[in-house]
Amino acid sequence: PTPQNSNATFWRTFLCSDMGANYYKFTTVDQFNNSAETTSQNITIERDDVQLTVSSASNSTARRRGSNSSLLSARVYASDSGVYPNNTNATIWVTENSSNYSLNYACSTLNGYCNATHNPGCNTSATVQKWIGGTTDSCYKAVNATETNLTVFGTLFANVSSPLQNVLANRNTTLQFNATTNDDCGTVL
Repeated sequence: PTPQNSNATFWRTFLCSDMGANYYKFTTVDQFNNSAETTSQNITIERDDVQLTVSSASNSTARRRGSNSSLLSARVYASDSGVYPNNTNATIWVTENSSNYSLNYACSTLNGYCNATHNPGCNTSATVQKWIGGTTDSCYKAVNATETNLTVFGTLFANVSSPLQNVLANRNTTLQFNATTNDDCGTVL
């Protein structure tokens, strides 16, 4: 008999649990129980590529006074599979002193969105702060979105200590005016 060549194609969708080195080989057996086997080959499964963008729904300002929360939102796009994944671990990091990312909000994506509600407190300086979102999922490469500004506003309060209200003053009298200014966190300025 003349040997016949035939091709066989196999498809396999790899999962996150398949990450790392994987091995395969082919074994063929004919109707007479003759067999042939290839040597083991390896294929390395790596984390999927992603892109992150800052969502236009994100707030650019926040107030320390009261509960004026700001939405910080980044969107994850899995570029290898072409989807906005669900249940992907991500984190949003926020500065409190304009330089060190001291706060972090862990989230799980829904339609690719990682959302955090940020309500700055008195540990946050009233100035331009920064925030950034990034993937922290073992199935995806660690990628960060563009660093984004968040302007935090404080509130000033003035308290007049002298002259007292309804004090009468004569002409040609020098009066001393004194007031203290505090911010919304009670710091005397």
